Amino acid sequence: CSIVVPEGNNPGKNEAMRGLGAEVIEVGKDFDEAKVHVEEVLAKTEGMRYVHSANEPMLIAGVGTMAWEIFEELPDPDVMLVPIG
Repeated sequence: CSIVVPEGNNPGKNEAMRGLGAEVIEVGKDFDEAKVHVEEVLAKTEGMRYVHSANEPMLIAGVGTMAWEIFEELPDPDVMLVPIG
């Protein structure tokens, strides 16, 4: 798995992604430039495609199953903390 992030991206996040086996490619000054690099360069040379975290049905469905699994194990939780961002 390869993940394209902007140069200067959070080093801790980059290390965590590498620790999970991802190739982290740092390019561009922001996420828009990183996205353009995927769409205009890596799509053509490596067959990669951009996966948007909020507009990818299978990704969203996978996140939804996590909540389902929590409720299967703990049907009536008092509190659920949900990270955003």
